[in-house]
Amino acid sequence: MTTHHGLSSFAPLSPTDTTKLLKDKMLKTCHLDPIPAPLLKACIPTLMPLITTIINSSLSSGIVPPTLKLATITPLLKKPGLDPDNLDNFRPISNLPLLSKILERAILSQLQQYLLNSQLFETFQSGFRPHHSTETALLKVTNDLLLSADSGSLSILLLLDLSAAFDTIDHSILLHRLQTIGFSGTALSWFSSYLTDRHHYVSINNFKSNTFPVSTGVPQGSVLGPLLFIIYMLPLGHIIRHHGLHFHCYADDTQVYIPTKSINSVILSTITHCLADIKTWMDHNFLKLNSNKTELILTGPNSLLPLAQNISLNIDSHSVTPPPSIVKQNVTGLQWIASEAWSSAAVLHTPHLMPYLAGTLGIAIRQGEIPGLRDFLLQIRPDLHHNTTNGISMCSESCPPGTRMARKKGEPECCFDCVPCSEGKISNTTDSMECTSCPEDFWSSPQRDHCVPKKTEFLSYHEPLGICLTTISLFGTFICVVVLGIFIHHHSTPIVRANNSELSFLLLVSLKLCFLCSLLFIGRPRLWTCQLRHAAFGISFVLCVSCILVKTMVVLAVFRASKPGGESSLKWFGAVQQRGTVLVLTSVQAAICTTWLVSASPAPHKNTQYHSDKIVYECVVGSTVGFAVLLAYIGLLAVLSCLLAFLARNLPDSFNEAKLITFSMLIFCAVWVAFVPAYISPPGKYADAVEVFAILASSLGILVSLLGPKCYIILCRPERNTKKAIMGRGTKS
Repeated sequence: MTTHHGLSSFAPLSPTDTTKLLKDKMLKTCHLDPIPAPLLKACIPTLMPLITTIINSSLSSGIVPPTLKLATITPLLKKPGLDPDNLDNFRPISNLPLLSKILERAILSQLQQYLLNSQLFETFQSGFRPHHSTETALLKVTNDLLLSADSGSLSILLLLDLSAAFDTIDHSILLHRLQTIGFSGTALSWFSSYLTDRHHYVSINNFKSNTFPVSTGVPQGSVLGPLLFIIYMLPLGHIIRHHGLHFHCYADDTQVYIPTKSINSVILSTITHCLADIKTWMDHNFLKLNSNKTELILTGPNSLLPLAQNISLNIDSHSVTPPPSIVKQNVTGLQWIASEAWSSAAVLHTPHLMPYLAGTLGIAIRQGEIPGLRDFLLQIRPDLHHNTTNGISMCSESCPPGTRMARKKGEPECCFDCVPCSEGKISNTTDSMECTSCPEDFWSSPQRDHCVPKKTEFLSYHEPLGICLTTISLFGTFICVVVLGIFIHHHSTPIVRANNSELSFLLLVSLKLCFLCSLLFIGRPRLWTCQLRHAAFGISFVLCVSCILVKTMVVLAVFRASKPGGESSLKWFGAVQQRGTVLVLTSVQAAICTTWLVSASPAPHKNTQYHSDKIVYECVVGSTVGFAVLLAYIGLLAVLSCLLAFLARNLPDSFNEAKLITFSMLIFCAVWVAFVPAYISPPGKYADAVEVFAILASSLGILVSLLGPKCYIILCRPERNTKKAIMGRGTKS
């Protein structure tokens, strides 16, 4: 359950969610799997319910089964060409069982959504985040360096490297970090179970090592490991910001940089103190800064680069200096444009010219021409920085973000149409060749240049419909309490005693529960509300209708006992028998609800089928048969009460309760007969509103028609609240 305070539990998977995870192309077979992945995917219809139950059991209990915490480690070289005899050149990749991968993906989607909604992601972290990649990290750092150089500043760039970053994470610190950002309850317990009692073994060429416990780190190769590492590293950004330096990260790679007009002691002291604080923080968090692989790069105008050739920074007693080739590189100098033959001429590829000509754009045109290019190239002056001469181009204008390029047939390749992206797709770059689809919970903006979270829909307490239904529910509960108080205060009067005061009290309590259970249908669906709403509704209404049915049977028994020879019928309808009958009838409904919840429990579901740009939160009933049996049992008791009351409607009492029962049951049956087609047609919140309306209308119908006349006599016509008047022997007004 996600709130503005944190994440205390995980939402269960629906069968659709599990099927989608099982069909993921990234799922591959592990040596630990008893069933190959292709065979498992071929048996999805059969295995999906079992896998869904296993996953949801783990999510709800906060426990990860031990068999899913065993990994096989495959050592892979970090880069091609590294010395395989040096063990430091290998990266340990964990391969987990297929079911463990599915469980991690179920957690990953909810964890990412929570971090995104709560804005907990580090702003300058591009690793393992939606809509971020190495490209975003490269573009951000490159853009900052170029802007700094264009303003005449020199940039000092440090590339920090960590040793075995994923393997040294302390579990207790990581759990504390999760708790700090809002994790609690079952969600925190799940991660604690996920991190503890893990084991692994190394597998190389079908040879296996012994199994060893894992006391630190997160599994490399898992989908959760990188995201947990990012959470672990969250305080690093605060340290760098404190010293006024810029930075950008991709997972465990961090680039720290600062622009300056000159190299002076203040700048060097700022960088040194920042690096010292970073080193101290990493030591306290069991991370190792690899000073041997940390690089220092200087970028900027040619006039400033020679001044920084002798710069040196001390990191953990290790001196870091910029490479000479980088110092001499002209980053913001002139941009040369040349033909393919000229740019590839061997005479220009010399060590003396390469620092100046590196980055030259070579132009190669196959069977085509650009009108005006010759005149344009003859007029421009590459040695002038502010040349404003423009050539004449017959090509199409660039396609802005939100559109894609569509080539025109029979025309040069630079001629194209800009086609707007369709709904649900975006392009956030100029001259995009195709539009990319937004993630499942996102939709395209009106400009189609970025994804925005989809609107959510459910019957809320804050909208007029929800407020109206909530008000009626609380008003009905209040009326029940008032009527109950009237009956208790006048419990010794003939009209209360004559109409079976004990059953009347129980009926009022059940009606109050009926009014209150409608509140479970309002608000965003949660697992507990989905499970409780129909169970509470079914049991409350059966308790109510059972009381009415027993009251009807008592009326018939009393009338039969008034006839000669019928005295024995009353012994079957004493107070004990009445309570027992109500209890048995209600217990049957409780058994139906229990069977339904155990076999196919209702669960919250994000429905995206009704509206493509909106998420409709609803409760799926789990078992349509269970819901139908619940309603059918209520309907059976209601029809039986109505028939018996109809047969007793003409009994000779002046105040015949059977007539009131008949009328109340007719209202009840009419409401629920109209409910079925109305419930099926509207989607989402309107289906919940229809059910809440049916509950409130039928409850109010029983309350007003059955108990209203009694309250009227008690409060407004006390002269009729006598034994003679009730028996028909008093004066009628």
